[in-house]
Amino acid sequence: MAPVSAAVLSRSWLRMSGATAAAHLRGRIEDLRRKRLMIGGTSGLCWGMVAFLGMLLAWVWIDLVLNLPPSLRVTAWLAACATLIVVIVGNYRKAKASSADSVLARQLDSIVRSGGQIQSGLDLASRPLPSGRRPNQPRPQKTTADAELRLAGTAALTSQLADIAVRRAALLADGVLHDAVVPVSPLLKAVAAACGAAFVLFLAVIIGPRMAWTEIKRFFNPYGDHPAWSQYGFDVTPEFASVRYGESLEIEATVAGPSVEQLDLVLVPPSGLRSGSLDDIEPLDVLPMFPESSGAWHASIANITEPFEYFVRVRRARSAAFRVDVITVPEISDVRVEVISPLYTGMAPFRGSVPTQGIEGLPGTEVTFTATSNRPLTGGLLDIISDAGTSTLVRMLPEGALLPNSDPAEILSTGSQSGYAETHSVTGSFVITDNGRVDLTVIDEAGQQSAEAFSVPVRLLQDQSPIVRLLQPRAVSFATPTAMLPVQVAAEDDYGLRRCQLFRSLNDSRHLPMDLPTPEGTPRRFQTSTMLPLAEYGLQPGDEIKLFARVEDNDPNGPDAPIGKGSESGIVTVRIISQEDLERVQQQKAGMEMMMSRYQQAQRRLERLADEMRQVREQLEAAQAADPDSPPTEELRQELQQLAEQMQQEAEAIQQLGDKPLPLELDKQLAPQLQEMAERLRELAEQAAGMSANPNFNPQQAAEQLQQMMDALQREQQRHQDEAMQPLQQLAQVLPLKQNEAEFTQLVLKQRELADRLNSLKNSDEASDPAERARMRELEEEQHRVREQLSDLLDRIEENANSLPDDPKLDKLRQSALEFAQAVRDSQATTEMADAESSLTEFNGGNGHFHSENAAQLLEQFLGQCQAMGGAAGESLPQFNPSLGSSMAQTLNQLVPGMGNGMSGSGMGQAGSGGYSTNMATMNNVGMYGGLPVLDPSSSSSGGSESDMAAGIFSSPFASGQNESGTGFTASQTNPAFGGADWGVPIQYRRQAGRYLQQLAEELEQ
Repeated sequence: MAPVSAAVLSRSWLRMSGATAAAHLRGRIEDLRRKRLMIGGTSGLCWGMVAFLGMLLAWVWIDLVLNLPPSLRVTAWLAACATLIVVIVGNYRKAKASSADSVLARQLDSIVRSGGQIQSGLDLASRPLPSGRRPNQPRPQKTTADAELRLAGTAALTSQLADIAVRRAALLADGVLHDAVVPVSPLLKAVAAACGAAFVLFLAVIIGPRMAWTEIKRFFNPYGDHPAWSQYGFDVTPEFASVRYGESLEIEATVAGPSVEQLDLVLVPPSGLRSGSLDDIEPLDVLPMFPESSGAWHASIANITEPFEYFVRVRRARSAAFRVDVITVPEISDVRVEVISPLYTGMAPFRGSVPTQGIEGLPGTEVTFTATSNRPLTGGLLDIISDAGTSTLVRMLPEGALLPNSDPAEILSTGSQSGYAETHSVTGSFVITDNGRVDLTVIDEAGQQSAEAFSVPVRLLQDQSPIVRLLQPRAVSFATPTAMLPVQVAAEDDYGLRRCQLFRSLNDSRHLPMDLPTPEGTPRRFQTSTMLPLAEYGLQPGDEIKLFARVEDNDPNGPDAPIGKGSESGIVTVRIISQEDLERVQQQKAGMEMMMSRYQQAQRRLERLADEMRQVREQLEAAQAADPDSPPTEELRQELQQLAEQMQQEAEAIQQLGDKPLPLELDKQLAPQLQEMAERLRELAEQAAGMSANPNFNPQQAAEQLQQMMDALQREQQRHQDEAMQPLQQLAQVLPLKQNEAEFTQLVLKQRELADRLNSLKNSDEASDPAERARMRELEEEQHRVREQLSDLLDRIEENANSLPDDPKLDKLRQSALEFAQAVRDSQATTEMADAESSLTEFNGGNGHFHSENAAQLLEQFLGQCQAMGGAAGESLPQFNPSLGSSMAQTLNQLVPGMGNGMSGSGMGQAGSGGYSTNMATMNNVGMYGGLPVLDPSSSSSGGSESDMAAGIFSSPFASGQNESGTGFTASQTNPAFGGADWGVPIQYRRQAGRYLQQLAEELEQ
């Protein structure tokens, strides 16, 4: 550093006193000391961290090689910390020694090359005055004047010289930078070393993450279960498990790394019951693991009764230890039940698993539970909780384990197991008396109760009344005085039937019982039948027979014990009519289909003849092509003869169809056409017979003649199609809407009848009499049925209208039908019906009558529009066929009930209940019994079985899906309408479902 100029020194002397210069110099030295201590301490900390990491990594390396015990890993931490402290303290002491005043002053002199001026000035600033006192020290009190004068002169000179030296030293020290005296390079080196050590550590973690993570766990948790690092990686399942007492555990492991030839499963005591590391203790057991094709290893531990830990080991490497806890509280592993029904039911005891819907039984049913647990048991509890909230406890005892000379009461009271052999099952019984549930718990040999209860719902069943149904005759039937009337009864009960009777009444006389045969024993369901020979009763047209069936079950606890509960079927009304009226009913019920069947049969016969003639012609042409001059073969002549015979047979069959026309105007008009067709077929048959009788006929001429016959047959087919089939098809198209007109008329009559009957309840706004309330419920159901029938009728009218062919001649009929249906829908009739139902549900007879009367009046307003729809149906027929239009219109009226059929003279719809049920717009649900000569079952497409015809039963071709008896009800024991027990209805709802289906079937038959 360059010397300070004299001008600078003079100016400094002028500005700075000696005391100020000394303070400034000492402050400068103090700043340098603090910086050196800070740099030295920080450098020492960095070097200490480097030494700490180095020491710890050295121990980690040793642990990787030697698998150090936990105590040495703790020692490694202590050694690393000691190294850290030593390095930090050493560096700090070194920095403190180099920060002394004299050392710093010499460094400053060396930097400015002052020859020791800074150090001298620092010494002068700190030394005492010549008198032995320091500056600012108080002067002694007792001195002589001369002495004081001499002393003052000397001190003044010395002080001035010292001030000059101190000021000189302060100025020299102030001109030196701190970095020149205390450089930061040692700190930078230390930080660089620490960062380098950290980078090396990070690099090691990146290169070997599993190794690094293993050592981190081992050194940060020395006494934890952290196996030493190895080349093998283990994946063990499960890593933690809780098993029930006595159960087994499946363990699976996969090993990553070098190939493994043997893998062991080592079982050790749990951590709370062992001392020392896992590598040093004696294992409980060592089990070999078995390899699988997937590369995994598998082992099974059976009958676990104590908690333990386990790990997987291969050579010196092992996995971490995993704990297995044992659930010692007993658990219910299986529950079996035995249900013994009362003896009269005849039901076999049920033994097995508890049903999903719970336990069900009649009063007195005995239920026995058997519960199995994973631990030895000494007992259990059945807590029977009723729906009313009452609770009853029943003790459960070990199954068959009560030893001789043991007192059960003492064992139950003390809870001791001394009286029992070891068992895992307990049993307990109770009797069903009410609805509720059962909560089952078990108690093991240690007195522990199962944590969770096994809950089972209990349902008390009631022995329902039996169901009986008259399958034949139908609810409304007609029979001739000489018919054999079949009676078929179907009955069912939930637990057994005892008796079946048929009650008969003639013209509302007293009903007389007749026992019907029943199967032996106590059947749950059966069908029985008998025949009533009406000819023996001397009946006349107009008489009326009423029938109903009654059955009784075998319930010994019925209201009139020992007679069981009884049930009766609906009443069947059989009206005796003449043979002529029966034929009219037949005409009304199946006339359209019978007509269609007759003329379709004729059409099929013509088509069959055309096919036969075509085949014979092809044979003639083939023979002529092979040898034109050869005489006909015997085979060809036989073919012609067979064709002639077949044509003659078809002519006779068609002649029979035309000989017995139905009492319908259209059929009377069309029957002569069948006779003409038969005559034309006879002529063609004679021509074919003549050709076959000529042994020398030419095949070519025969083929030409046969072609002429085929042309004549084709013309006959076309004539039949135009003159017979088309009018019938046109009549069939409009007939449904005409029938809908009659149905609506009868529906209006029924609504009016219902409103009139409700008139007797118009003053009953809040009915309280049970009989009156029951009547209102019945009337509410009847009103509901009428509303549903009206909705169904309107749907069918729209469907029938939309199904009409796209023909301008039918547009008026289609439009009138759709407008009528929409008008009825837009009216408030259905709303009034619904309001009537709601009022009757609330037992308000006044409102019920009011709304029902309004509905009747609204429907009556549409009678004219409905008749217009029917009139449009009749008016459309002449437009299709003017020559047959009048006959078609008359036939349309004949095919619809109440439209001029003249059926009024022999008790039809007179006696008995009459009303709606006897005036149905369609007769599909009416049974008819007696000889029916009009219907030819051999030629009808519907017909009936031989047994039916023998009994005089008419099978309706309109009722699709009916059985051969024409009842529309298949007498199958699995049919829902029969109420069978095996058609998928749960037992608790079976009776209600059966009753509902019976009521539904009866409604559909009306």
